[in-house]
Formats: sequence, structure tokens, C-alpha cells
Amino acid sequence: VIIEKYGLSSDSIQTIADEKPPSKIKQDIPPNLDFRGQYLQGNDFSGQNLRGASFLYSTLDNVDFSNANLQDANFRFANIDNTNFHQAELQNAELSRTTISNSDLSNADLSGASLVYANLTKIDMSGAILKNADLRGSLSNYLTLDDANFENADFSFSQYLFSDFSKT
Repeated sequence: VIIEKYGLSSDSIQTIADEKPPSKIKQDIPPNLDFRGQYLQGNDFSGQNLRGASFLYSTLDNVDFSNANLQDANFRFANIDNTNFHQAELQNAELSRTTISNSDLSNADLSGASLVYANLTKIDMSGAILKNADLRGSLSNYLTLDDANFENADFSFSQYLFSDFSKT
């Protein structure tokens, strides 16, 4: 219904969700799209406006979100691997109980984002902004954190193994 409201057919959105590498989706994408429970592999959403999109319970593998607007997006319970969020706008994004591995979040803005009970492994977060982010109960291993900004972030009950905060 939301999709049809913006002039896209259900088939075109399913095509977006089903595209295999090397897909190059470069079209205007309406706000608040629903990708819940989808398996997305190799999709290119770089530079797209996906504000408020839902990736709840989705699996994202080798997806490119670089320079994308993902403000207020919902990635709750998603499994994310080998995905590029370089310079993405993830302010107030919902990433609670998300598993993210082998991914690039360098220079991404996660201000106010929720990563409660997130599982983060082998992620480049250098230059990332996590101002006022909620990381309570998160488990993280092998993070690159050079020049990351964690001002007023909440790390209560979190575990960080093999991650160096000395250059943040």
C-alpha cells in the first residue's frame, strides 16, 4: 500500500529486494520503505534516501549503504555482514539486537542511535560519530575506533574485546 502510494509497484520493490550482485539501484526511493524479513545481497543503495526504512529481521550481505540517508531506519534483529555504511547518516537509527560483522561504519553518523544488545565484530568505526548513542549490553570484538566520537554514549553492561579506545 505504501509502495503503491509513491508510484512504485510491489513487483518493482520485490525486484529491488531480490536483485543479485552486481545490482546498481539508482532511483528515487520513497521514504519508510519496508524491507522486513528480506534477504538482500549485493544491493547498491549508496547515496539513496532510505530515511525511516525498515530492515527488521532482514539479512544484509555485501550491501552498499555508503553516503545513504538511513536516519530513523530500523535494523532491529537484522544480520548484517560485509556491508558498507561509510559516511552513512544513521542518526536515531534502531540497531538493537542486530549482529554486524566484517563491515565498514567509518565516518558514519550514528548520533542518538540505539545499539542495545548489538553484537559487533570486525567493524571499522574510525571517524564514526556515536554521540548520545545507546550501546547498553552490546558485545563488540575487534573494532577499529580511531577518531570515533562517543560523547555521552551509554556503554553500561557492554563488553569490548580486542578494541582500542585510546585514539577516540
